[in-house]
Amino acid sequence: MDDVSPEFWKSRLQELSLTIISNLAKKSPTVFCLEDLHWADLPSVELLRNAIFQIRQPAIVLCVYRPAFTLFTGHQTEALANIYHEIHLQDLSPSETQDMLESLLQFRSIPSDLKRFVREKAEGNPFYLEEMVNSLIESATLSQDADQWKVTRPIIESEISSTINGLISGRLDRLEKETKRILQEASVIGRSFLLEILEKITELKHHIDRSLRGLEQLDLIRTRSLQPQLEYIFKHALTQEVVYNGLLKKERRKIHERIGLVMEQLFDDRLPELYETLAFHFTKGLSTDKAVEYLMKSGEKSLKRYALDEAHQNYRKAFELLTQVSDMSLDEKKRLIHLLVEWAMVFYYRADFKGLNELFSVHEDIAADIGDDENAGMFFAWLGFALSFRAKQQESYQYLHKALNIGEKIKNPLVIGYACTWLPLPCVSLGLLDEGINCGNRAKEISRSFEKDQYLNFKSRAMLGYVYFFQGNSEKTHKAGKTVLDYGRRHSNIRSQVMGLWIMSFGYILESDSSSAIECLKEALEISEDPFYSLFVKLSLGTTYASAGKAAEAEEILNEVISFSKKFGCEFFVQFAIPYFEELEKNKAGAAED
Repeated sequence: MDDVSPEFWKSRLQELSLTIISNLAKKSPTVFCLEDLHWADLPSVELLRNAIFQIRQPAIVLCVYRPAFTLFTGHQTEALANIYHEIHLQDLSPSETQDMLESLLQFRSIPSDLKRFVREKAEGNPFYLEEMVNSLIESATLSQDADQWKVTRPIIESEISSTINGLISGRLDRLEKETKRILQEASVIGRSFLLEILEKITELKHHIDRSLRGLEQLDLIRTRSLQPQLEYIFKHALTQEVVYNGLLKKERRKIHERIGLVMEQLFDDRLPELYETLAFHFTKGLSTDKAVEYLMKSGEKSLKRYALDEAHQNYRKAFELLTQVSDMSLDEKKRLIHLLVEWAMVFYYRADFKGLNELFSVHEDIAADIGDDENAGMFFAWLGFALSFRAKQQESYQYLHKALNIGEKIKNPLVIGYACTWLPLPCVSLGLLDEGINCGNRAKEISRSFEKDQYLNFKSRAMLGYVYFFQGNSEKTHKAGKTVLDYGRRHSNIRSQVMGLWIMSFGYILESDSSSAIECLKEALEISEDPFYSLFVKLSLGTTYASAGKAAEAEEILNEVISFSKKFGCEFFVQFAIPYFEELEKNKAGAAED
C-alpha cells in the first residue's frame, strides 16, 4: 500500500469490493444484510453507497439503521429511482404487542392483568416490552408455575420505570455487586468485548466466569465468537450505554486507561490495526500524550487510505487535546508544530487553503521559537504554499524563502526540496521565471534521493512544466507533462497522472490546439479523485472552453470553480477565472442587445 497513492488504493479497494459483491450475486439472487449502519465509519458508508449505485446483478442490499442516520441524500435517492425503498418501522400494534408477549413467555395463555399493563405501558416499543418482562421476572412479580405464568403480586406502576433507561437501570441494580462491576468494566471496553481484556483489567478475576454466565442467562450479554478468542457482546447497544453512563466519569477514565495499556501489551504485534481504538481509550482515559500519539497515527493511517474526513477528525481531536492547556511545555509545542505539519496534507487534499492559512498563522510564533528547525522549515513551507493559493504571492514568496533558508542552514534536503518545489508558483506570479526554473530544477535533483516521496518527485517536475508554459516553451512544457504522466502511470499515482495531463494541455494551448487541450483536461477530470486537483483542472477546462468560443460549457464550469474557490480560500483560481467569466457575461449582454 505504501507504493501507491492513497486515492489509487481507495479506488482499487472500491473496485475489488464491487467485484466481490457482483460475483456473489452472479451465482444466485443474493441478499446482503448490514445492521447498525449508524455506527459505521464514513469510508465504509461511502464504499457501500458506491457499491449500491454500481451493482448490476440481481441482489437485495438490506440496510438497517436508526432514523438519525441517512444512507443517501435526496438527490441520490432520486437517482436510484425504483430500486430504492425506505421503510420506517412503526410501533407495534396491540395485536403485534400481544404476539411478542406470547413469544417472549412461550405461552399463548397470558395473565389478563399482565396483558393490560403491557398494552398501556409499552406503547408498542418492542425493546421496552422485552425489558419490562425481564424486569417483572427478575423481581419475581411474574413467575412460571408448571405450565403457566402467574402474577404473584399486584403490578404497581411505580415499580416499573416509564423509560427504557430506567428499566435497564432497575435490572442492573438487582445484580450482585461483583457481577454489576464486571458488567460495568465490560461496558467501557465497548459493546463487544474480549474476555482476555476483561480478565486483565478487572480486580475481580475470580468472579468473571460465574458473572458472565449469569449475565448471559439474564440475556444482557451474548457470546459473539469462540475463535480465535472468546468474545462477548451486549445484546442491545442501549444496554451498554446505560451501564457505561452509570459509572462516575472519574472511574470511567481509570478503566479506559487500563484498557489502553492492556491492549498495547496484548496486541503489540499488530498495533496499527488498533490505532483508532487505542486513540479512543486514551482520549477517554488519563494519558493525553498517548491519546495524541494514537490520534496522530490514526490520522496518518486514514490519510494513507484517502479517508480524508476521518483523518481530519483525528488530527483535529489531537490538536484540541494539545491546545486545551494555556501554558504548553516546550515538548508540547514541538509536538503541536509536528502535528500541524502532518495535518497540512489533509487541508491540501481538501483544497481548504483558507483553513490551512488561518490555522498556521495563529501558530507562527510557536514554530519560530521551538528550536525544531526541521518542523519549523516544513511549517513555513506549508504556510507559504497556502498563501500562494490565497493570492498573496509576495507573502508566499517570503515564507517559502524563509523555509528554504532554514533548510539550507540545517542542510535538510527535504525542507529544501519542498520549498523549491512550491516556489515556482509565486515566482511565476511575480514574474521571476528564471528563479522559478532554478528552483524547479533544484527540487527535481533533490527528489532523486527520495524515491518513496512520490509527491516531491512528480510535483517538482510538474512545476517546471508550469514555468515553461509561462515562458512560452511548448516543447519543454509537453515534455514535462509527459514525464509527470508517465511517472504517475508507472507508480499508480492518480495525482501525478492528473497533473501530467494538465501540464500537457498547456503545451497544446501554446500550440493553439484547443481541441487536444480539452481532451487532455477531460481525461484528467475523469480520473481525478480529490477536490483540489479537480479544481485546477476545471479552471483550465473552463478557460479553454471560453477561449474556444464554447460559452455555455465555460460558464457552467467557471461558476463551479469560483463558488468552490471562494468557499475554501482559493482566491488564486478566482483571479484566473473572473476575467474569463466577465468576458462571457459581456458577450451575452452584447448578444442580447443585438
